[in-house]
Amino acid sequence: MKQTVATGATVDQAVSNALKELGLARDEVSIDIIDEGKKGFLGFGARDAKVRVTAAGIEEPAGGQAEGHAGTAGGTAAEEAPAPTVPAGEPAGQTAPEPPEDHAAEETVLAEHGEPDVPDLSAGGKADMTGPVSPVVAAEPLEPVRPGEPDHPDPEEDIRLLDEAIADTADYLRAVAMEMGAKDVKVVHMLDGKNLEFSLHSPDAALLIGKRGQTLNALQQLVQVVANNYAKQFLLVTVDAGDYRLRRKETLEILAERKADQAVRTGRRVALEPMPSSERKIIHHVLSERFDVDTHSEGKEPHRHLVIEPHK
Repeated sequence: MKQTVATGATVDQAVSNALKELGLARDEVSIDIIDEGKKGFLGFGARDAKVRVTAAGIEEPAGGQAEGHAGTAGGTAAEEAPAPTVPAGEPAGQTAPEPPEDHAAEETVLAEHGEPDVPDLSAGGKADMTGPVSPVVAAEPLEPVRPGEPDHPDPEEDIRLLDEAIADTADYLRAVAMEMGAKDVKVVHMLDGKNLEFSLHSPDAALLIGKRGQTLNALQQLVQVVANNYAKQFLLVTVDAGDYRLRRKETLEILAERKADQAVRTGRRVALEPMPSSERKIIHHVLSERFDVDTHSEGKEPHRHLVIEPHK
């Protein structure tokens, strides 16, 4: 039995490669999908599809003579079959008339149960609507079935798919970090509800952080898209390297208090440099406990910044 295992960028391409190798058509083989493969994201995490193609066995008849003998016997039977007889007095080629319909059973049913009442609407007559009317019960609406959704979700399957998506995202993040020049990159993740945090550990952590965390913030935005694409659900992703986020949080808290004191002392508003929303939230939270200043954000991303002004 001819059989081969082939790979390709997609399942169809893998099957096509196998058919070329076997020299057979698609309807002459059976196909088993070993791995559907993955497209990856921006070239990372891609995996070829793999299929096993086997030539389908075609069972031939026991012998050609048996088939020929059956055909001969069939032909002889057809030749010896008597022609239909035609009653005397009728022209040849005309079929016998069908027997008259037997209405005896129908008349018996009508005699026992009577004919159904049919309202007479002729000559402007009106139907009698005073009789009892059966209530009409509306059918319950059917819940729409969305394509691709299982009828009975499996929590264990959802957990497995989520774990697989997180692992693929971690591999993607590690690959990008190494392409940037970082060495000995290790990725650790922690999931808390919808919050997913990745921590990068490498001797070249400064390379991944960049000036004021700009490189790290760009990595975080990229991984946010990748994680949601793999997981098929919304996840709030945070990417950290060398505990930069913790140290940055402490710096922003000190900066917030110092700038708030400046606004109160001068009586004028103080505008901070543009920063991502996660860092602006830290300053908003710290100064929300003070009653002598107010905070708000101005501008559009990526130049949106926070403003501190004395409370009026």
